[in-house]
Amino acid sequence: MERVLQLYEGLKLFFLSEEKAPKVLISLFENPLSESYLWFVQSHMSVINRQILKLEKEDSSMLDVSRVLEETLMLVQQRKEERFV
Repeated sequence: MERVLQLYEGLKLFFLSEEKAPKVLISLFENPLSESYLWFVQSHMSVINRQILKLEKEDSSMLDVSRVLEETLMLVQQRKEERFV
């Protein structure tokens, strides 16, 4: 996602100039809010990815999973309360 955001303008120019570009990409790049949506998703993906890495240990127990899920919920709720984007 980070790489897509770095190349956003170039990708936008490329796909909007292609005759047979996929409709979903045309729709994405024609929407003026798309880049903002992608930044929002990237922000939340980083939180989720960190939590997934904690769960990928071979010796994770159900208690570990429960703790990580509760922590993830808390982090997302904190972001919502702080209006973090």
